[in-house]
Amino acid sequence: MGGVDQSDMMLYAYLNERRTVKYWKKVAFRTVNSMFVNAYIINKQNTNATRPLTKYQLYVQAVESLVDDYLESAAARNDTNEKPGIKDMDNNKENDCSLCSDRKQPGGRERSRTECTKCHLGLHGTCIARHKCKN
Repeated sequence: MGGVDQSDMMLYAYLNERRTVKYWKKVAFRTVNSMFVNAYIINKQNTNATRPLTKYQLYVQAVESLVDDYLESAAARNDTNEKPGIKDMDNNKENDCSLCSDRKQPGGRERSRTECTKCHLGLHGTCIARHKCKN
């Protein structure tokens, strides 16, 4: 029983399970935490250094590695697939939103203070997903 109690004690040092009510999230958090504890134990046994990584340092190192990988892949995606962005117009100008504004209908004119970075048409932040530049 000693090994099981020690493993549970190591798992509950960084407890994430009680932050959610959904059972499947608790299972996922428990699995990830178990993987980190196992990695910590293996790292501690295989390291010849006088001071092996702490559990916190191991968490930080893993998260930084995952973030770096994600940012590299996101940068590669953005280079090949230039998506339009959105920016504020100068001097609080307003322009009709190119997607949701319709002057022909009464009350159909929708003004926006933001514009597309590529084609410079008026655009709301919620309309950017459906916007296709005409260039």
